[in-house]
Amino acid sequence: GTSKVTIDGSNSANNQRNLTLKTIGRNGKIGILIKGVEKSCSDSNIIKNVNIRTSADSFSTSYGYFGVLVYGYSSDYKDAGNRISNCDISNHGAVGIAAQWQRGLIIENNFIHNWIQYSGDNDVQGIWLADETINSIVRGNIIGNIATRVNYNWAIGIENSSGSNSNSLVYNNMIYNILSSGAGSNINRSIGIYSSNSFNTGDSYYFNSIYLSGSDLSTSSVSRTSGFEIMGGSNITLKNNIVFNKSILSGGSIDNKAYCVYLSITPNNFSSNYNDYFAPSPQGVIGFNLMNRTTLTDWQNSFSPKRDTMSISADPLFTSPNAGNLHIQPTQVSPVNARGIPVPKITTDVDGNYRNPHTPDIGADEYTPGEYAINIEYNSRWNIVSVPLTVFDSSVTSIFPTAISYAFAYTKGYVQQTKLSNGVGYWLKFPLTHIIEIAGSLRLVDTINVTRGWN
Repeated sequence: GTSKVTIDGSNSANNQRNLTLKTIGRNGKIGILIKGVEKSCSDSNIIKNVNIRTSADSFSTSYGYFGVLVYGYSSDYKDAGNRISNCDISNHGAVGIAAQWQRGLIIENNFIHNWIQYSGDNDVQGIWLADETINSIVRGNIIGNIATRVNYNWAIGIENSSGSNSNSLVYNNMIYNILSSGAGSNINRSIGIYSSNSFNTGDSYYFNSIYLSGSDLSTSSVSRTSGFEIMGGSNITLKNNIVFNKSILSGGSIDNKAYCVYLSITPNNFSSNYNDYFAPSPQGVIGFNLMNRTTLTDWQNSFSPKRDTMSISADPLFTSPNAGNLHIQPTQVSPVNARGIPVPKITTDVDGNYRNPHTPDIGADEYTPGEYAINIEYNSRWNIVSVPLTVFDSSVTSIFPTAISYAFAYTKGYVQQTKLSNGVGYWLKFPLTHIIEIAGSLRLVDTINVTRGWN
């Protein structure tokens, strides 16, 4: 029933994770709980910059184990305005971040990873928006290596079962290596993003990158994997997403497929376009809409009028997908480059880099073909810095996000700068010694003006 509490695990203003919270023992089920009570909701609480480790015993059930749980009192007493940001959650058991009976919840920039359930009876999920979690934003999260080896339990990256008037906005997330692989005759399901309530309404999924791989050992004739799986609803939108599904299934039935999109019930007013659906598995299928649609053309023609007419089916050239790096290879020209469509109010990518306002890239990563990346070590306190590449955004906060001062150039005195130019040296202060990556296009020739005397 407490509101306006902030738990910030950073020792500075730079969003470092300096605090680690561990729950120990069989009853250490929840890392952080925010819970409303009757007539006293828990509103406007912030959890950020915390490492969270729960002690779920993987050799027994881990049902009820959560990294963070935000839980309103009831549908009549929903909590409002809570935020979970930049947390690192691992060994979480059942769900990394779970929410129920919430309004305006924001889940952003969290790293939820590395949990395998070996026995017991529970599904595993990275993020779960449960009953009546409405008007939520889920953005910039990296979710991966979440698996169950128990036959008939499911593995899900993000599940949305909010229900009527859900109006969820899910964008710029990277989801990888989500796998239900338990051997046996029961059903397994591995799903990147799952809209699991037939009453979900008004949900939008933009600029997400999903990579599924690995082998499912279930012999059930209806086991499957899917990048997106949608159980009906209305006004559901998929735009600018990448789904790369190379999963292998043990069964040989018509339903044992690696789908990019599976519509168990086709939503009313379903909108889907400007996506990249790539299913190179021997059992790969672009989608299911009343029946299997093997190719992109089959998928497009299964709707009337057609859907996904501007979508593509090609290898996006992820940098290292098995290791969870779903950025586009910077030295390649990817087919997703400039193939998306602008979405109002989504102006940055998963890393906070600006998106092209006219022709953004498909997926969570906005990149420049032929881009180079340079790692430079800076000392604590004052450094002389420069911009060695042509960058998309030359602001100090974009190139040097951890700096704790303005940039100062010298022109007959020190002058404060917010935008940086190539060929100029600047004084800039950092809180500690660390390495910063600068990405952009290589500059082969520069002309630099110098003045008489010292430069």
